[in-house]
Amino acid sequence: MSNKIAFHIGDMGLGDHICQIGAVRYLSTLYDKVIVAGLKNNENNLKEIYSDDKKIELYIIQASNELVPRYGCTQEKFNAITKNTTVHMTGCQLPGGGGGPRNYIVVKPYEWLNLDFSIFWEYFSVPRKPESIDLFKNLKDLKYIFVHDHAIAGVNGTVFTLENITDELLINPCRNMYTKDHKYFDLAEKFINKPILDYIDTIINSSMLILSDSAFLALSINLEIKTDKCYHTSRYHFSDHIWSEKNIFNSSKVKRKKFTLLHKPQVEMIFIDINKLY
Repeated sequence: MSNKIAFHIGDMGLGDHICQIGAVRYLSTLYDKVIVAGLKNNENNLKEIYSDDKKIELYIIQASNELVPRYGCTQEKFNAITKNTTVHMTGCQLPGGGGGPRNYIVVKPYEWLNLDFSIFWEYFSVPRKPESIDLFKNLKDLKYIFVHDHAIAGVNGTVFTLENITDELLINPCRNMYTKDHKYFDLAEKFINKPILDYIDTIINSSMLILSDSAFLALSINLEIKTDKCYHTSRYHFSDHIWSEKNIFNSSKVKRKKFTLLHKPQVEMIFIDINKLY
């Protein structure tokens, strides 16, 4: 009997991949193997995300035109690559896909795959790495705020700035928010540019989260975070629809926190008075 193989080809930003973890892991329960298409720049993070399921393999490409007909791959090459598999394609990879309302990155892939959105919540799982625990131990008993102020893929620079910063430690995975003479500089420096799963324990135990619409938000909305002070900013995607009655998870099975949107979606720089969030 031949193996049943699924080939998952979704949007390929890291945040897109994280939002589709539930779908991929669900497919893994239905097939003997699931092949996930991903870009080279996300390879290491994707290897860690699926390292606990030997049925999930990666098909790594440099750009979508190496695989997706819509972006220039010939149909013949696509057919050869996906031969003897069942293709599950979503988002911009579809012939007429891409773009859409603010539920695009989170909810829409499950609609395209004809999957109930409860799968997003109930089948989400990522390995808990020792490196995540070790990184968190650096904080000892300090209270801290986890901040991710960088934009979604394709937009450079920060998307918001904090005003009236308190004495509480700020942890930012992309940049040190302190000058070299500040008492927190050396500690904050330890948290920069790690693999995304290394931040799980730090995110879960933070006293507050302030996140841009990025891979860090995609990850955090599916973690069992302890604080209720969870906030996000939005340029194009993410909004209350994720936690609406239609899409809400079964709270008896999974424990998640709702992230409050701090403003209406906008592309301009956002100014946040941090003291107003306490």
